[in-house]
Amino acid sequence: MNQYMKRGRSDNLILRKGAEAEIDVIEFLGEESIRKRRVTKEYRLEELDRKLRVTRTRKEARLLSVLKDMGLLAPCIYFLDTRAGTIVMEYVKGWRLKDLIDQISDEDGTEDRAASLIEAILERVGRDVGTMHAGGITHGDLTTSNMLLYESDAQVLLDPAGSGSIPEPGQIPVYYIDLSLGEKGAATENMGEDLDVFRKAFESTHPSLLRHLDHFWKGYDGAFSGHTEVRERLDEIRRRARYR
Repeated sequence: MNQYMKRGRSDNLILRKGAEAEIDVIEFLGEESIRKRRVTKEYRLEELDRKLRVTRTRKEARLLSVLKDMGLLAPCIYFLDTRAGTIVMEYVKGWRLKDLIDQISDEDGTEDRAASLIEAILERVGRDVGTMHAGGITHGDLTTSNMLLYESDAQVLLDPAGSGSIPEPGQIPVYYIDLSLGEKGAATENMGEDLDVFRKAFESTHPSLLRHLDHFWKGYDGAFSGHTEVRERLDEIRRRARYR
């Protein structure tokens, strides 16, 4: 373990152990932080495995930094070791947007307020994705599981006893993570694929909320002057998938 890293406190359990990476909580320079480590895949040739881990780690770190330069929200990077496939970053401790949307949909006391909140959230996400694409960036795994809100910000949205007002989309602070499959200098095809991933994931995880997706497109189209071409490419991608 690097000399600047310490094991996290009581919740230093691995948060996620996927096929490509392990994510756990550590203490880094006195701050509770996230460590993402890309694991070695024994079935790959050793040299290929090393190159993939280096490339994906470097790409993810670079794209997180680019998002912040664009004015979007992403975790700050504290430490990077591409050879070890490790990134230490800000711990956005709170809610996945997937779970927050489900909570709002299931438990909010007022149906109209829940619908308005979900629509504001989707418009914010649409604006952010449009801003990414306008800057030539794709996410690569654009799902509501890869979008986070801090606990305090999520509670504002979950509190029906508050002012009752619905925040403007620009006031909803959504953080984006896991960009290792994204692209810089992305082509129209890449952007269409990004939108196709989002559409399929939303249909799968939030099937009862599809009627609200128009608000995602409202945000996307408003943020990206090239939206017509990309949405036409999305339609083409969907047609190709239908006839495979």
